[in-house]
Amino acid sequence: MPGFTLAVMLFILFIFTPGSAALFLSGRSSSQYSLRETFAIGSLIFVAAFLFISFWQENAIKQFIDTMMAAAGISGGIININIISEIFMIEIILALALGLLELIINVGILPCKNKGVKTNRDNLLQKSFIMYRKAGIRPYVKVMLKDSQNISGECLRYSWDDKGSLLLKDADNPEK
Repeated sequence: MPGFTLAVMLFILFIFTPGSAALFLSGRSSSQYSLRETFAIGSLIFVAAFLFISFWQENAIKQFIDTMMAAAGISGGIININIISEIFMIEIILALALGLLELIINVGILPCKNKGVKTNRDNLLQKSFIMYRKAGIRPYVKVMLKDSQNISGECLRYSWDDKGSLLLKDADNPEK
């Protein structure tokens, strides 16, 4: 295959694969992360694996560089498969840990019974008020009554009991 060089193969092996694995295990769909994010996370995992193996094994970085030079045909050394597989395994373990950590942070460790407010799917007004409530702001609404009277103002309270009710502060007369 033309264009499939050693550099491309190493990039896929050491950067793209761990980055993709971490983002996949985090629970994101492929449309929620970009190629740039995959490369950034894969690069961070690669650097972390190098730091980890340099503390764990003596001359690991030198062995890796010598292996890469031998694979590229720059030097006449031997290709050390052990160092390549060790770094790759460390990267995969770090990718798994990073992806699962993000998943646990996003989902939560223990499921709780009261995780948010359940709303009726068809009641868009209720959903809108709940989103305003979550954002911490009060909505400005205009209510049209049966007797053709219009009231507009800031919504101070709302209730979804049997009747449903709103408490508005009139925009024209704030005392009302």
